[in-house]
Amino acid sequence: MSKANFFLVGAAKSGTTSVYDFLNHHSEAFMSPIKEPNFFSTDIHIDKFSEVYRKTTFLDTDKYFSNSNLVPLQLSFVRDRKHYDRLYEKATNEPLIGECSTSYLYSENAAQNIFNYNPSAKIVIVLRNPIQRAYSHYLMALKYGFTDQDFLTAIKQDQAKDNKGWGSSELFIELGLYTAQIKRYFDLFGEKQVHVMFMEDLKSNPKAFYDSLCDFLKLAKQDPFYKSVKSNSALVPKYPTLNKFLVKFGFKQFVKQISPLILIKFLKVLVFNSEAPKLTTIEKKFLLKYYEKEIEKLALLLNRDLKHWLL
Repeated sequence: MSKANFFLVGAAKSGTTSVYDFLNHHSEAFMSPIKEPNFFSTDIHIDKFSEVYRKTTFLDTDKYFSNSNLVPLQLSFVRDRKHYDRLYEKATNEPLIGECSTSYLYSENAAQNIFNYNPSAKIVIVLRNPIQRAYSHYLMALKYGFTDQDFLTAIKQDQAKDNKGWGSSELFIELGLYTAQIKRYFDLFGEKQVHVMFMEDLKSNPKAFYDSLCDFLKLAKQDPFYKSVKSNSALVPKYPTLNKFLVKFGFKQFVKQISPLILIKFLKVLVFNSEAPKLTTIEKKFLLKYYEKEIEKLALLLNRDLKHWLL
């Protein structure tokens, strides 16, 4: 049975879908059919998930693994080791075998669990300006009906929650506190096995970004693929409160199951705006109070100038 030797561990909303897609098309890589199995985040408890998060997340892993052929799936929470091993059963002679679970960067247990599973594994972390990351996260939360508030109100409400955690709150701020999260991987795997990359480099020079990734993973450079890589788009609901209501009562999942693709696209046009609003100067300043010291610490850890994140 093949075993994973590579983990793309985050950060959430920082371009990991693009990197996963690139590797999923690479002839020398085999990626888990569940993009985010979240197996090693053992401190994430499904029984604590909010009602709305449950409605938008596929949790019936027994049903999924009852099939002989595992179809592509964006996200689940695999908790059985036999199930996890099956994710790699179709791997043949690919030198790189891996998965991408963005909870692994935030999770306090994942780094140690991955190390126990395969101490020689390679780790890739893609970072994004934490202010921009938080805002992209907010737009996603708005899209999926996790919130119907404006950005700053959503941040304040999330910070005030008592039962904070993955799937029970949004963690808008916490997911951008990278320094301690990265240090867990450096301490266990050593800096030679951990490759930290930046979403801004992916956007400004995708070829150089993917060439660097291939060099680290010892993969052949395959230039045609980087041009066709896709990422998650942000759609903002026209009526956030209505959107949240439709998600809460399962209407959107029901439509996906019974409606043809053309009807689903038509309903999206009715429900969502085509363009997301831009982050305002006031919102940037508000988030800087959370991230100014964090960005300075991260710059020291990575020996990289990040002053532009403070502008």
